[in-house]
Amino acid sequence: MSVDRSQRTARRHAKHLISQVRGVLLDEWDPLCVGDNPNLADEYDCVLGKIFATLQPAPSVAAVAKLLAELEADHFGLPGAQTEPRVQAANSLVRLRNESSSWPSVMIPATHDVR
Repeated sequence: MSVDRSQRTARRHAKHLISQVRGVLLDEWDPLCVGDNPNLADEYDCVLGKIFATLQPAPSVAAVAKLLAELEADHFGLPGAQTEPRVQAANSLVRLRNESSSWPSVMIPATHDVR
């Protein structure tokens, strides 16, 4: 397999993972309640880098839920958001990480074009 083909395959895989993570954030977590608005589908892209970096070492559900709580409070200014969606999303993100045959070894920048 050539380097170009390998890079294209890795890029497609990363885009697929980004899409899946974005879906979890919009469908399960969604502290801003924007999931029903297709114009705001990229609303949480600004935190993808932190989420992928946290998922890199295959963390616990508690560690991912803690990150989501920190993002809610510090990044989005929503302290005290509901715990249930955060834990559900953390479970899904850890499951996605564990089911992935490979996880991007580099943090995906927040400004990365994921479309």
